[in-house]
Amino acid sequence: MDDDFEPDFDLIEFGPDEVLATAANLISGDRREQYGDATTLFEKIAALWSAYTGYPISPHDACIMLGLMKDARIKVNPNHIDNYIDGAGYRAIAVELPAFGSFTLCEEEE
Repeated sequence: MDDDFEPDFDLIEFGPDEVLATAANLISGDRREQYGDATTLFEKIAALWSAYTGYPISPHDACIMLGLMKDARIKVNPNHIDNYIDGAGYRAIAVELPAFGSFTLCEEEE
């Protein structure tokens, strides 16, 4: 099989578990190898978008906005599974990116 082969996700039936597992594999494997550390990448994207728009955009905002782009694509073509996978991946990455500084998840009260 060719190393550059990518399956046509439209032809594969996916459920929620497969979408999330595929997204996790992409962000921790192929995409990390291709683009490097997600935090560094989204810092660069945010800096470019901030310079272009003249408004401050955080790495977290940039990641969420790319997820919104995938949502727009889903609206146009809800049958293209790649948009669901990428959208899940962007939201997973956003969790580790600071919105306006660092944040932590709330712990349950005992």
